[in-house]
Amino acid sequence: MKKLVFIQLALGLFQIGQAVRSEVEQHPEMEKGIDVCGGKIRLERLHNKGTAGGKMEGHMPAIAGTSGLITVGCAACFLRLLWKEDRDIQKTGFAFLVGGALSNLYERCKKGYVVDYLRFRLPNGKFGRLVFNLADLFIFAGALMISIGQKERV
Repeated sequence: MKKLVFIQLALGLFQIGQAVRSEVEQHPEMEKGIDVCGGKIRLERLHNKGTAGGKMEGHMPAIAGTSGLITVGCAACFLRLLWKEDRDIQKTGFAFLVGGALSNLYERCKKGYVVDYLRFRLPNGKFGRLVFNLADLFIFAGALMISIGQKERV
């Protein structure tokens, strides 16, 4: 039964990522951007037709194929891990990672781009040129949880 909870978490995160993107797409003011959190975060819609930072634009079939293979590999690791005892932090991490990866992959395959909308303005300025989406944050959080879970096992 507990295995199903982790699968439901991954699918729920996928759905949340898609719902937020749908909402972002429906608001024209997101094209110009809106500052929130005292200007530390900017909500700004961007159609990313490449990889992170817009690299490899125009190569969506290759990007989607590679993303698909990586997502399938992560999902296989996730499913294999579900049968192991304990390891709840890693299982949660894989649920976040797979849910986020599926969300981005779905966008790439369905629309030919990924909708990004979160720009973080940090003091160093280098990070501020990148625009993220919720699925990206799920992937980062998942990778962190997997790493933390692995360190606990050592």
